[in-house]
Amino acid sequence: MPRPDLQKVPAHLHQEINLVKQDNLKEAFSKHTDAISFLKTIPEEKWSYRYAEGKWSIRQVVQHLIDGERIFCNRALVIARKDKTTSLAPFDQDEYELTSKADKRTKDDLIDELAILQQSSIKFFGSFDDEQLQTRGTIGNYTIDVNALGFVVIGHTLHHLKLIRERYL
Repeated sequence: MPRPDLQKVPAHLHQEINLVKQDNLKEAFSKHTDAISFLKTIPEEKWSYRYAEGKWSIRQVVQHLIDGERIFCNRALVIARKDKTTSLAPFDQDEYELTSKADKRTKDDLIDELAILQQSSIKFFGSFDDEQLQTRGTIGNYTIDVNALGFVVIGHTLHHLKLIRERYL
């Protein structure tokens, strides 16, 4: 599927989608696991670092990537399967982080979980045909298609990796 038409995607997702350099979802997912190589290069002592008071540690950022990818994939599944009975509400990332206990997890544990999840997401989005990828659904007060959600999965990761490079290292 080609890159999403940003006129059909809520403005708050444009930045993340625009971070994806590839023009179709399959190509984009072929680069999705590059994040793992980068995260492995970050020294253990940096994983607890916070660049400012009240900001997340790298451990918390990676846990957020895991949580976010799971939520985006769930949304894609509900929309692709045309489930009209499941309400898709926005999620409060700060509330999720408060209860995640990410800072008690090891670097290797977080990286392993993210790697497995990314492989699953690649297979998951690869299972959709064009009709499913074009299926639209409602999340909160906006509509989006499954293809755009795939770009959001990748762009969300790229967004946070960029922040790690700029603010944590």
